[in-house]
Amino acid sequence: MKHLFFTLILLIISTLYARGQSTKTTPMLDSLYRLTYTNYSTGIGLSYADRLIEEAKAIGNTQYENSAIQLKAGSYVNLGLFPQLQSLADSVEVNRFRAKSPATYYYVKFILSQSYNYQGKYRLAINVAQELYDDSQGYEDETLEYYEDGQVQPPLKTGNRLNALSCLGTAEYCMSHWEKSIEYYEECIAIAQKWPKQLIAELRDAYDGRMLASLKLSDNERKLRYIKEFEDFLVEYKKSANRPTDVDENYAMFEFYIYDGYVNAYTAIGDYDKAKEYAAISRYTLSTITQAYNNIAGTFYSTMAKYAMTIGDYRKAMIYADSAAYYNRDFDSSSELEALKVKLDANHMMRNFNADYDIAKRILTLSDSLTAEMKNSNIDEISTLLGMDKLKIEAQETEMRNHRYLTIAIGALLLSIAAAFSYIQLQKRRRERDMRQLLSEQNELLAQEVARQTSELRDKNEEITTQNEVLFVKNKIISESHREMTDSINYAKRIQRALLPDINDLQNGLGLEGIFTFYRPRDIVSGDFYWGRKRDGSLLLLCADCTGHGVPGAFMSLIGNTILNEISSHSEYIAPSDILRMLDAQIIDALNHGENLDVNDGMDVALINLNPNTLQLDYALARRPIYIVRDGVLQEFKGTKRSIGDRDERSCELSFEGGTIQLQKGDSIYIFSDGIADQFGGATEENPHGKRLKSCGLKTLIQDIATLPIEQQHNTFSQRFDKWIGDCPQIDDITLIGIRV
Repeated sequence: MKHLFFTLILLIISTLYARGQSTKTTPMLDSLYRLTYTNYSTGIGLSYADRLIEEAKAIGNTQYENSAIQLKAGSYVNLGLFPQLQSLADSVEVNRFRAKSPATYYYVKFILSQSYNYQGKYRLAINVAQELYDDSQGYEDETLEYYEDGQVQPPLKTGNRLNALSCLGTAEYCMSHWEKSIEYYEECIAIAQKWPKQLIAELRDAYDGRMLASLKLSDNERKLRYIKEFEDFLVEYKKSANRPTDVDENYAMFEFYIYDGYVNAYTAIGDYDKAKEYAAISRYTLSTITQAYNNIAGTFYSTMAKYAMTIGDYRKAMIYADSAAYYNRDFDSSSELEALKVKLDANHMMRNFNADYDIAKRILTLSDSLTAEMKNSNIDEISTLLGMDKLKIEAQETEMRNHRYLTIAIGALLLSIAAAFSYIQLQKRRRERDMRQLLSEQNELLAQEVARQTSELRDKNEEITTQNEVLFVKNKIISESHREMTDSINYAKRIQRALLPDINDLQNGLGLEGIFTFYRPRDIVSGDFYWGRKRDGSLLLLCADCTGHGVPGAFMSLIGNTILNEISSHSEYIAPSDILRMLDAQIIDALNHGENLDVNDGMDVALINLNPNTLQLDYALARRPIYIVRDGVLQEFKGTKRSIGDRDERSCELSFEGGTIQLQKGDSIYIFSDGIADQFGGATEENPHGKRLKSCGLKTLIQDIATLPIEQQHNTFSQRFDKWIGDCPQIDDITLIGIRV
C-alpha cells in the first residue's frame, strides 16, 4: 500500500508543478515543452527533456531549462531510475542552482527525498527533507502565485514546507513511527487550510496520509475521527471547481481506502455488522478501479483476511490471506509476509497441520530476504550520510585554508609596503631633493611588481580552480562507471545463480539419503558451476571448473550450461562418456566459430550418472577425480588427462573413457573443483602466507566429514575449511558436491 501512496502524491505534485512553469516564447521551445509534458514519465519524454534543456541553454531561456529539469526529475522517480536522479541532483548542486534557480534546486531536492522513500532509505529521505524544512522559515509571510493559465502554485518557501512535510510524513510512516507521521500531516493540513481552494490537492493528500497512518494505531476513536474527516472532505473535494482535473480517476482509490479504513476500525471495535457493511462497499469500489489494481487488491484482501480471522471464519481467512499474498508479492514484501502469517494462523486453527510446513517455509524465506534488504539499505544509507558529512567538512577546511592563505598574502604585502616606505623616508632625509625623482620611479616599479604578482597569483588561482573542477568531474565519472560496472556484474551473478539447479528438487523422489553443495566463487561471478538432471529414475550430476574465474570464467560456465541443457534434451539415454565427447566438440566449435583462432580455453569436468535402485554409478572424468568413502576408507577414481575444449594435438588423442562402480548402501560420493586443494591456509608466524591444502589435506577433511549425517556435512566442511583459510585470501573459485546413497 505504501508504494501506491508514494505514487499518488508524487505523480500529482510533479505534474502540476511542471505545468505551472509553462511560458510563451519561441515556437520551437513551446513545441518541445508540449512534447516533453505529453510524454511525461516515458523514455521518449526524457529524450525531449534533454533536447529542451540544450535548446533553452543555447538562447539563455532559464525558465524553460528549469521546467525541463523539473519534468526530468519527476520522470526519473516515476520510472524508478534512481541512479540517474541522483546524478541530476548532484549536477544541480555543482551548478549552484540554489542561488541561480532556487525553485529548481528545491524541487529536485524534494523529488530526491521521495525517491529515497521509494528505495526504503528513509533516513536519507529525512536528511534531505529536513533541509527543505529548515530553508522554509518565514513561509507565513508569503502570498500565493498565479499563472496565466489559471494554475495556482504556492510560493517557494510555502511549497518547500509542504513538500518537506509530505516527505517526512511518508518516511516516518514507513519506519512505523505512526504518531510522528500524523504530526507532520497535521502541520501540512494547517498550512494548506489557509488557502483551502488554491491548495486543495495538497490538503487532500495530507488528509489521506494522516488517515492511513492512524489505521496503524490502537486508538479506534482517532481512527474513526480521521476517516470521517477525510470522507467529509472528499465529498466537498469532488464538488470543487478548483480540484486538478487530471486526477478525477483517483476518486475511487481514495474512496476505497476510506471504506477499507472503516472495515479495519469497526473490526477492531467489535462492531462486525458495520465492518461487514463497509466490506461490501469496499469490494464494489475495488471492482471499479483499473489503475494500480493489484496493489489495491492486496490491501483489500489483507483487511478481509483479518476480519475473517476475527469473526472465526478461518476457511475464508485462508482464502483471503492467500489472495493478499498473491497480489502483494510483486509490490510489497512486508504486506505479503503479514498475509502469510494470517494464512498460517488460519490454517493452524483449522488443524490443517500438513500445510503448515510449506507456509512457514515461505514466511522464513521472505523474512530472511526482507532482513537482508534492510541491512543492505541501512549500509547504503549510513555510507551516503557519512559521505555527505565528509563533503561538508572538506568544504569547511578548504574555506578556512583559502582564508588563511589570503591573510598571509595580505600580511606579506603590507610588510613589503612598510619596508619600502621606511627606505624611502630614510633616503629622503639624506638626499631630499635628489631622491624625489628616485622615489617616484621606485613607487612606479613597486606598483608594477605588485600588479604583476597579483595577476600571476590570480592566474594560478584560476588554474587551480579549473584543475579542481576537472578532477571533480573525472572522479564523478570514474565513480559512476565503477558503480555501473559493479551493478552489471551483480546482475550477472543473479543470472548465473538462477541457472544452477535446485539440489532439493534433484534429490526428491530418488530415495537418496541426501545431497549437499559447497559453492563459493572467488569474485562476484564464478568460473565453477554444477549441473544436474533427473532421467528415468537416475540422477545425472556434473561439477565443472572452467578456465579462469570472475567474468571470463562465468561466460565459460554459461556456455557449458547451455550446451549441457541441449544435450540432455534428447529423449534417449546417453552415456556419461558420450556426453563429455559431445560437450567437448560443441565447446570447441563455440569458442572458434567464425574465427581462425587457436583457443584452448575449456573446463575440467566430473560427470556421474547414479541409479539409486541398482546402486550403479556410471562416470566420465576430464582431469577431475571422484572420491568414494565406504566404511571410513576413501577410494579415488582418476579421470582422463584431457580437459573439455583442449586443442592440444597430443591431448586430442586421448578419449573420454567411462567407468562403472557398484556402490553399497551408506557410500558417500564427492566431486569437486581444484580450488579447494589449491587454496592457501594454515598461516603461522614462521610462514605468514600459509601453504596449500593439497589433495592429501582434502582427502583427510572429506574422510572426517563422511561419517557425519549428510545434513551436517556442509556446515562441518565449511567451518573446517574457513578455519584452515584464516586470513589468507581466496585464490580460486570453489565447488564441492557430496552425495550419500
